[in-house]
Amino acid sequence: MLRILSFPSGSLGLRAGALFTCAVLAVAANLRAPVTVLPPLIPQLEAQLGLSGVSAGLITMLPVLCMGLLAPAGQRLGHRFGSHRAITLAMILLVAGMLLRASGGLLALYLGTLLVGAGIAIAGALLPAVVKERFASRAGVMTGVYMGGMSLSAALGALLAVPIATWLGSWQLSIAVWALPALLSLLVWEGARAPSAGHARPAPRGALPWKHPTAWVILGYLALQSTQFYTNAAWIPATYEARGWSDADAGVLLTVFAATQGLTGVLVPSLADRLRDNRWLLAPCALFAAAGIGGVALAPDALPYVWMTLIGFGLGGGFGMGLVYLVAYAHDGAASARLTAVAFLFSYSLASLGPVWFGALRDETGGFDAPWLVLLILALIQGAYVVLMSPARRRVR
Repeated sequence: MLRILSFPSGSLGLRAGALFTCAVLAVAANLRAPVTVLPPLIPQLEAQLGLSGVSAGLITMLPVLCMGLLAPAGQRLGHRFGSHRAITLAMILLVAGMLLRASGGLLALYLGTLLVGAGIAIAGALLPAVVKERFASRAGVMTGVYMGGMSLSAALGALLAVPIATWLGSWQLSIAVWALPALLSLLVWEGARAPSAGHARPAPRGALPWKHPTAWVILGYLALQSTQFYTNAAWIPATYEARGWSDADAGVLLTVFAATQGLTGVLVPSLADRLRDNRWLLAPCALFAAAGIGGVALAPDALPYVWMTLIGFGLGGGFGMGLVYLVAYAHDGAASARLTAVAFLFSYSLASLGPVWFGALRDETGGFDAPWLVLLILALIQGAYVVLMSPARRRVR
């Protein structure tokens, strides 16, 4: 653990390093719960607001779309104002968005979700660059740390959404509760301010690496991975509610999916520091995800908790490795920020369509079989794609 907290030249010291690690973890913990808290509540939203499958998918699509479209803006904000101030702005947007979308009807829900997506986009685009700058020698371990924070909060969001709504009497209050940990994380992040870490700017900014072949390899990988993750997160509860599960029990399934991501999200990136070729980690992750998605597609009632565990293991480790590659394929912190911007813009923009086309296909076919078969095909394609993720690829500058 001490090695995680150690800094390269210009060290802030062990105490400041520990505080900065906690601050990164606190920010990361708010990058998934605002997304996973909604799917278990979709039946309540459909009943109260009269949403169709497409409309319900659109609600889960918006934050992911923002995470893609606004990733370059996050990189530019980090360059202009420093990573610390830009992430502070992101956390303020998160708090405001969660309070707004819980304040009223459909319009407030959509507008608040847009603000939440903007906050996630800015912070998510800058965290890999922060890791590259501050934890270059332990990038895999540190990526696992904040991946674990994201996964744990995602699991808690899914698990507690329905019980809190029942306890407080409304889905709006269940959503609003998550503004509190975001506010606390903002205070922790501000407390970690330090001259050499809080305001460091990558210089020069440079152009986004749209023409770099290595960038396109990571773009394609993250597009496949993120489409599967966000579509699964959006529709796992509804899939099993349609099979007679209660909304609370279906939320537990989503919690298993999210929690198991935390295990491989921490473990797999940590192992990446010890291997020369990380495709030995990517391939098993792709296999686990395909097996779990295949189980839901072909035999959903046979071993549902096993399917959720396999999907969580596969997608959690796969996304954690994607974050590692955003660091490993970059020459320095500035290059990592630029690579992250284009990767998130491309992959999240495509992934945001996943919950919508899934809902549209469900409406068109009258069931969940066809959408899950499409997800299985995507999982198999990702498994084949792993071959392209060679460690010998030229790094982005």
